[in-house]
Formats: sequence, C-alpha cells, structure tokens
Amino acid sequence: MHASLGGSAVVVVTAMPLSKQARADLSDLLGDGYLVVDIKEAPSTANILLTPVVSGNLLGALRAEFPDARILYTELHDDGYGISFPGPVSRIAAKGPDGYFVAHALESLSPIVQSEARLQLSGSKQQTLLQLGGSTPEPVREPIASLEPAGYDCPFCRMQRGIFNEHNQPGDVVAVTDHAYARIAPKWWPGNPGAVLVIPREHHENLYGIPTHVGHAVWDLTQQVAIAMRRSYPCAGISTRQHNESAGNQDVWHLHVHVFPRTEGDDLYLRHREARWVGPDERMPYAEVLAAELRAPRDFG
Repeated sequence: MHASLGGSAVVVVTAMPLSKQARADLSDLLGDGYLVVDIKEAPSTANILLTPVVSGNLLGALRAEFPDARILYTELHDDGYGISFPGPVSRIAAKGPDGYFVAHALESLSPIVQSEARLQLSGSKQQTLLQLGGSTPEPVREPIASLEPAGYDCPFCRMQRGIFNEHNQPGDVVAVTDHAYARIAPKWWPGNPGAVLVIPREHHENLYGIPTHVGHAVWDLTQQVAIAMRRSYPCAGISTRQHNESAGNQDVWHLHVHVFPRTEGDDLYLRHREARWVGPDERMPYAEVLAAELRAPRDFG
C-alpha cells in the first residue's frame, strides 16, 4: 500500500482489472480532486471502492483493507475499452422489464408505483433499475468460514505481478483472458504429464464465494484448454477436478481447476501419493504445444 497516495484527493479504487487508460479517463470524467487507482496500488484510506459483485467473505476482507471507503458493487460494460463486468441486475435488465424494485415493506412500494404510473401516463419509456424502498434488508446467510491464513502470499497472484520461482515460471502460462488464466501445473501425476491449472485472475479462495461472471470465465477457459489438450496431446480423454477446503484436498488458497490428459489405465485417482514436482525444462514443451493450439495471449498485460 502507498499511504501517501492521493493527498487531499478523493481516491477511487477499482477492484476490477481496468486498463491504465480506462482509469485515467475515469479520473478525467470525475474532474479535479479525484484520483482513480488500481486496488494493488491503493492506500487503505481510499474513499470509494468499485468492485464487481463478490462474496460476503471477500466483501468483509475489502472492508477490513479499506475501513473508511464506501464499497460499491459495480456492473460496467463499455465496448470502447473492452470492459465487461456484468452482474445480476444487468442480466435482468437485458430481459426487458421497465423496472426493478426492492421493497421491504408495503408502504415503501406505494411511492414506487406512483412514480411509475406518472412515467406511464406521460408516455415515457425510461427504464428504472434497482430502486430500493424501505430500510429493512432481507436476512443474509452466514458465509462459510475462510481457511486462508492471514497475510497469505498467494503464488497464483504473485505470477500475475511478475514474481516467479522454480514452480511458477512465465513460460508456464498458456492462455490469459480478462478474468482467468491457464498454466502448466508444476506438479504431475505419473500417467498424466502436462496437466494444466485454470485460475481466476482475481483472488478467490474457493468455489463458495466466486462471483458468477468470474466462474463463467474460469469454466469457459477450462473448456478451451480441454479441447486444445485433446487435440495436441497424445491422450485419449480429459478429466477435470477442483478442491475446496482442507478436507476437500485444497492446498493453495486460490481457486483453481485441474485439467488432466487421460489415457487408458493411467490410474489417476489411485496414484495421488506418487505426484511429483517437475522442473521448468520438463514443463516447457507441453506449454509450447498447448499455447500453439490455444493461440491466446500469454502475458498479463
């Protein structure tokens, strides 16, 4: 964190991965006295935080990191910047209703209906989205407790920041999209060389709290990797699996999907104790073959 960033300016933090140009243009649109920064560069004293819809666990973590900020769930789409962060309201609006309202009491519904009646009588086609009535929120389910250690130094996030080691090399990356990336796994099972991990770019501990649009992006890339692997590897099938919590065999606290090349009799599910770490030189040929088939960007931009 940069404690001195912003000075007396209103600091607006973007948790979604916007380009430098998009952040600069948003700063200009807001005008003098505003500074828009990426979450990785943001001071803890930031004023506003724009984030896609996230889990309760992650929202709590954001509040702890930015205790004074107003945190705003933000759905944003701009073709000119290549930005698309849809959410539940966008998906509902796309179906064509004239309005979307949340009324927590009958008395709060009546002014909403009166306002809409005025629009109808005037011939207006204005769409009214997510207007809240009343002040009593619906009960929220208690989030599943996090097992991620405090101050966890995530290897999958380090890779995106350009921090590498023996197990995590830039050459391991075979495809990068807006919300996910794929890389050759550093640990292989004996009969399944060249396995891949598909990982959300944002840090999400597990499946329980991942936003829908990020989950879609991870699964879309998983499908692309599976098809490319089947076409370019000497395998006869593909398996995927994903682990959550210690009892579910999760050992990296950032969601990831395993994609395994399969052959008859490889005994993948019987040879867990035989898995081994493999070096960069052994991983590289598989990365090159798979990347050539995927024909996707391989850097994080």
